[in-house]
Amino acid sequence: MFTMTDRSPLPWLATTVALALLIACGGKTDPMQRPSTVTSKAERLIKAGNYYEAIRVWQTAPPGADTEERVRETEKILAEEVSRRIKRAGSLQRRGRIGEALQQTSEAYKLDPRKTELVPRMDSLRKDLEKRRAELLPQAEAKLAAKDIEGAHELLLRLNYLDPFDSQTKKRLDETEKQWNREVAASFERGMDFYAKRDFAEAAKEFEKVLQRWPGNTLARNYHQQSRTDAGPVQSDREKAERTERQRVAQATQALVARAEACTKSGDFRCALERLNEALDEDPDSVKAGRLRHEIVEKLTPQLEEIYRRGLDHYRREDHEQAISEWRLVILVDPTHERARKYIERAELILRRLERVPGAKAPEGG
Repeated sequence: MFTMTDRSPLPWLATTVALALLIACGGKTDPMQRPSTVTSKAERLIKAGNYYEAIRVWQTAPPGADTEERVRETEKILAEEVSRRIKRAGSLQRRGRIGEALQQTSEAYKLDPRKTELVPRMDSLRKDLEKRRAELLPQAEAKLAAKDIEGAHELLLRLNYLDPFDSQTKKRLDETEKQWNREVAASFERGMDFYAKRDFAEAAKEFEKVLQRWPGNTLARNYHQQSRTDAGPVQSDREKAERTERQRVAQATQALVARAEACTKSGDFRCALERLNEALDEDPDSVKAGRLRHEIVEKLTPQLEEIYRRGLDHYRREDHEQAISEWRLVILVDPTHERARKYIERAELILRRLERVPGAKAPEGG
């Protein structure tokens, strides 16, 4: 029988051994079993796309095969995401979408800050973006100042394509599109007015303006097609009238030139120049009339003062009609000859006074 004084050393020894083992293990649990707080935190980070932070969390967990495997898995996912964004950035840059390329590169760097080689690439993209913006923005502002809405809109679209994250460009583009839309609405209303007035050719032009800005506008497209169809007969009539007018002008010009040639042969240069002036009024592009008139003017220019004096001689002999004829020839050759013009006015005034005197008879002229 054991007494209180004869205690067995076995219970005490077992307790001591257990305590020593606990101290040797550092108070840790089984290293293959991860603390739940580390796992849940890392999984939340992975779900949010923060792979680099998740890796750092896994690395704070106790060492073991499971920890290393989780780190490798997360590193692989991170590398794939970074690579995808870098490839996407390259594709965007080649297409001129510099702002989006910069965004993708920045996101790749945020995903993995260890990728320091992305820093100079981001700097290069920023410089390229600023350079292109500095080229296009002044051009767009100049177009806006000149009220060239179409030109400004095209440049602003290019700027927005270059960097869709630029709020100022987006604001200007929105304002320009609103103004352009107002102009499109105005073109549509004008087209409807022309259509109502049966001016189908003008209506088609206005509807075409609408379709240039808004190709999918079915109503404008239908009216445009109908206007062109209805304008067919009207256009045919107009073209027929234009052909008839061209034929009339050609015939009238030809007849006047023929009369001028006959007057020239008979030495009546006043008649010839008057007919040629009429021919050029009908057809300013008539080569024959222009050439013949030039030849007569060149021939008579050296004789101009002599012709003027002949008129004075007729005037002194009171042969006013013949004097007027000579002076009119002078003016036909030189329209700036003011002396001849003034004497014509005097001679015509005398003739009008003689006509008002009963029984008066104008002197006979040549």
